Amino acid sequence: MTEEDLFQTPEARTFYQQCKSVQSTFQQERSIKLKPGQITDRRVLMGIEKNQKTPQEWHSFLTALKTPSGIIRQVFKNIDNANTLLFGIEELDHRPTLKIYLEYWDMLASLIQQGKHDRQPFALNRGYKWQVGSTDDWQEDIYWCYPLLTLPEMHKRLANIAGFNSPILKYLLEPLVSHSRYIQGKPLIYLEIASEHNPRRSFDINCYSGEFTVSDVLPYLLELAKHWNVQQDLHQRLSVFSQHCLGHISGGIGRDEQPFLTIYIEERPL
Repeated sequence: MTEEDLFQTPEARTFYQQCKSVQSTFQQERSIKLKPGQITDRRVLMGIEKNQKTPQEWHSFLTALKTPSGIIRQVFKNIDNANTLLFGIEELDHRPTLKIYLEYWDMLASLIQQGKHDRQPFALNRGYKWQVGSTDDWQEDIYWCYPLLTLPEMHKRLANIAGFNSPILKYLLEPLVSHSRYIQGKPLIYLEIASEHNPRRSFDINCYSGEFTVSDVLPYLLELAKHWNVQQDLHQRLSVFSQHCLGHISGGIGRDEQPFLTIYIEERPL
């Protein structure tokens, strides 16, 4: 799928082009979301440094993106200590879900370096999501980072979220996290997301420090995809990204109470 036909709806295309037009040193990530019997790949995540714009310029930019007014208020309530704004799109059945995240990585790193924070959960991201046409029905999620986890500790937390007998744990996470030669001794960044208003219960593992390519983890992904009856479709969609860097893996139980796994793939600078 080329960039030109990544999105089908005018709302998603406009949102994408407006975000893409802002110069940034952050990478753009494509992502592929798996569920039993279903794959969604019309997805993208873009990062823009907060210092690229003044507060007034950010307000104008969010307004131009047709961001719900309630989300704009929340963004400006929580933006002071953020260093990055992330913009995401997921298009399914010609109805896009649009997303804005605040990230506080610089704040966390500074606290750890000063000895003011170690292993306590830290609110690393705040995420705001809405569907086109339903601007009054938006949602907020907090992404809690668990710094300095050992691999056994991470494995235990993953099992609690995905379930000890989960296909996600069996086919992907156990061989990847517990046995992979690529990440032994690597400080992976681990987050959990739980919502008070829906059944979502999920994790996110930032894999950049592990220096994976998509081809490194493809055998594990295909085992899970085989169990979910999407193996051939996934192999076809990932083939064009085989030598790209694997950015994140997220998964767990979604708002629809169905298991899911999402692979984020580093694409290129904006």
